[in-house]
Amino acid sequence: MPLAFHDDLTTIADLVDMVLIQPCVPGRTEAHREALAHTLEPLILNGMILEKGEVLAFRRLIDRHLPLLKHSDNRALTATLFVVAGALARTEPQEFRRFLIRPPVVADLDGTRKLLGYLVQLYSATADFRPEIHRQIINMVFGPVETTGNARDLRLAADYVAGRLAMLKWTGAECQITGLALMGAVMASRRGLTEFRRHLARP
Repeated sequence: MPLAFHDDLTTIADLVDMVLIQPCVPGRTEAHREALAHTLEPLILNGMILEKGEVLAFRRLIDRHLPLLKHSDNRALTATLFVVAGALARTEPQEFRRFLIRPPVVADLDGTRKLLGYLVQLYSATADFRPEIHRQIINMVFGPVETTGNARDLRLAADYVAGRLAMLKWTGAECQITGLALMGAVMASRRGLTEFRRHLARP
């Protein structure tokens, strides 16, 4: 069961990547996104039954974020949003319902902070899909410098994230501290490659 959870969440993220690399063809691109929406729905919900109002909220979550995939800068955050939704549906149904009503805004700084908070909490709460949660955090840290960085920079991001998650003690306070540290890395990355390297290389 844990492996299936992990595989489903990885599939969600990989589907987002597939949309991004598809060539933009008028008419066909929109049809492809609609097909993706139908594919994502069962993967995210994992058999969860929604009430009528929740179905509408879920459709809004999908429909508002798929158009963002036209821009690579939003790819990592959009993938993370859908992965978080899938993880919450599997582990915390009530929190998932709250997530549907007020999802993080991926283009907003506070939205990024909330997504990281969810990722850290999910990582601390269950081992079922930690590898995919770990991967999403690395993508959030490395994403802003992906086009200018190199393999060594990706390793720097991976080592930084692994170090912060290894210090997580599974308490609320520790989750908050870890989330703040990771958010600092994301902010440094958004300021450019030089600041990214300087910030993540600190002991």
